[in-house]
Amino acid sequence: MRKNFFRAAIPAVMAVTVLLVISGCAGGRTATPEIAGYVLEQPELGVSPSRGTPLTQDTVAVLRFTAAHHCRGNAMIYRSAPFRSAAYHYHRWKDSPADMVTEYVASTLLDAHMFKALFVDYAYEKSRYCLEGRLIDCHEEIDHGSRKAVLRFTATFLDTLPKSVPERVLFQNTYSREKIIAGDGPAGLVEAMNEVMAALAQQLVEDIRVVLKDETTQGRSACPDERTAAEPETD
Repeated sequence: MRKNFFRAAIPAVMAVTVLLVISGCAGGRTATPEIAGYVLEQPELGVSPSRGTPLTQDTVAVLRFTAAHHCRGNAMIYRSAPFRSAAYHYHRWKDSPADMVTEYVASTLLDAHMFKALFVDYAYEKSRYCLEGRLIDCHEEIDHGSRKAVLRFTATFLDTLPKSVPERVLFQNTYSREKIIAGDGPAGLVEAMNEVMAALAQQLVEDIRVVLKDETTQGRSACPDERTAAEPETD
């Protein structure tokens, strides 16, 4: 009697188990949200920029910027308190911020047409001039409900002709800028960050232009320190 009961119950238990498995597979699975990727990039030019005579017939190499530890990877970082940071879920930079800053600076410098040719990641010794840098900050800062995009990097512009390393350095500057975020969420951050990047890249390019004009005016046979030493002293 008892054996017959268990034999009759087995099909029912199996049927219930199958139904539970099917319902779990059908209703328990949720679609993984799509991860949105954002970039820092120059807006497309409506017309090609005019190409006059470059300031120098020498070439320039733009090396990949390095990055501080908290700027590595492609997370979109925001900070709401000192010594505290977090990242947006399902929103990422498409490439690492340091790589995007490098490409943006290189594109802006190329558009300025100050050198005969520009190379990115090219061998240091192949070009007379070299630009290298380090990304220090790239994040959203939240303070009492106000949001702002923060970007900061250093850039070093070098002339490879002098043998001494200090004499090679034409300048080393820090470029930093903040902008209030008007839009919502990560998209608002990206819009503000692109405006900040455009302003800083243009500032860097103008600094390079000033140095190159000085180099061409002086005939550039000596480094800036040597030229300064050659100038007559004034009381």
